[in-house]
Amino acid sequence: MITTIPFAYGPRGSGPRERPPDARMSLHAIDPQWSHYGPYLRQLVNTVQAQWDRLAQERNITQLTGKSVSVTFQLDAKGAVSIASVSSSTGTPFAASVACVRAINARAPYAAWSDEMTAALGDEQTLTLTFNYQ
Repeated sequence: MITTIPFAYGPRGSGPRERPPDARMSLHAIDPQWSHYGPYLRQLVNTVQAQWDRLAQERNITQLTGKSVSVTFQLDAKGAVSIASVSSSTGTPFAASVACVRAINARAPYAAWSDEMTAALGDEQTLTLTFNYQ
């Protein structure tokens, strides 16, 4: 079962909100237990978004209207990340995919999980972040 986390982010500084159809990022978790840990996920997404915005500007890859990249990764209880797969829409430049992977890896490790989170989620979870270039 895949659970879509009920928030996403638009232009930098707009903050969390319900996920509109034009969301720039969306986060999907396999375990529905993640829905109880929204603050942790918001912090993770805020961190990745800031890094992604910076990398996209540096590499001048902001004008890719309609392109998307999905990165599936494992996040363990200590906050370490391991990339599992990357997929992108047809015609997405390789540099756009690299920026998405780097946005996730650059700030790892993330915060360690609380004992409560580890009890509910186990030692590792699979997450997918979808980056929508607009």
